[in-house]
Amino acid sequence: MENQDTPVPQPREDPTRPSAPSTKKRLLSLDALRGFDMFWIVGGEHLVAPLFAVTGWTFLRDFQVQLRHCRWNGFHFEDLIFPLFIFLSGVTLGLSSRPFRELDRKEKKKKYIRAVRRLLLLVAIGILYNRAHGWGNFLSWDGPRYMSVLGRIGFAWFFCAMIVWHMRPKWQYVLAGGILLAYWAVQALAGGDAAANIWVDQHITPGFLYGKNMDPEGLLSNIPSIVNALMGAFAGRWIVSRARLAKKVGYLALAGAILLALGWAWNEIYPVNKRIWTGSYVLVTAGWSCLLFSLFYLLADGWGLKRFGKFWAVIGANALPVYIGYTFIHWTYTSDRLFGGFIEWTPKVWHPLLLHLGVLVLEWILLAWLYKRKIFIRV
Repeated sequence: MENQDTPVPQPREDPTRPSAPSTKKRLLSLDALRGFDMFWIVGGEHLVAPLFAVTGWTFLRDFQVQLRHCRWNGFHFEDLIFPLFIFLSGVTLGLSSRPFRELDRKEKKKKYIRAVRRLLLLVAIGILYNRAHGWGNFLSWDGPRYMSVLGRIGFAWFFCAMIVWHMRPKWQYVLAGGILLAYWAVQALAGGDAAANIWVDQHITPGFLYGKNMDPEGLLSNIPSIVNALMGAFAGRWIVSRARLAKKVGYLALAGAILLALGWAWNEIYPVNKRIWTGSYVLVTAGWSCLLFSLFYLLADGWGLKRFGKFWAVIGANALPVYIGYTFIHWTYTSDRLFGGFIEWTPKVWHPLLLHLGVLVLEWILLAWLYKRKIFIRV
């Protein structure tokens, strides 16, 4: 997860290539969208049911279904949160002002070291995070759960970086499509559904498996997640082109719509499935990611709605500590201790809503304090 100080290069003559930055302007929309994504993880989803109880708005009751993962095939809003993070990590690679091949040996070495360190740190933090949730133990090699959300983000970003740094754009597009088709072929030849994923996790994946037969962040399903990051890199590259705002936003939204159409068309023979990260799932999630990124870019960077952007960027600029901290800090208890007296004075139906609002307020205040002091914790 990158922090908020991502420089936005200024345009050059070539409309397809990012330019060297003349000023260190920040791409506010990137952190804002990351913050919007994090919002649902750190407490936003807990507001929906209490808000429905208070208001009676039926759309909130219906939206509660969207805040649960599909059991197998299908797609809910909750299924977008993870791949959107991977997409946004790829965007940062697309914003690079200089092609990797133009860097000198020393600069390349620094990038390689940083990429490897980032991968290893995310895998290690993911293992510790799993242990905090009681998944696996450290008493033997087979004890810990090695696969994790953070590990997949690190894996996807690392291999996306290698591809973006060492391949020309046209071959990046070809490889992205090739990865999805090859993954489809492997799953089909293995007997369909999750047969290939189960075999790999049973015979190759080390450690504790989160699922009974396979891990939802298993080794094989890591491979198509690289394409989510590549889609982000393509979007980032387009955003820093010389195109006008309307063209940037319009084409990015159009790309999102096309990806959605392709994903749902493919769904007819290759179902959208998060647990095994099918190619159709990659296309659908990449499509929604492009649409959301185009909207946030238009509002925060295009139209300059700074208050809107910074409200969300406060959360997104420190996404990693928020994600980890939500596990180790008992925010609900803290909210109850601080606001419980006031909450008791309100009608009982309001209590859950105010309690969870208190959680979000406390989290946001802490993150705003870090943001104001430009303290950004990342790997």
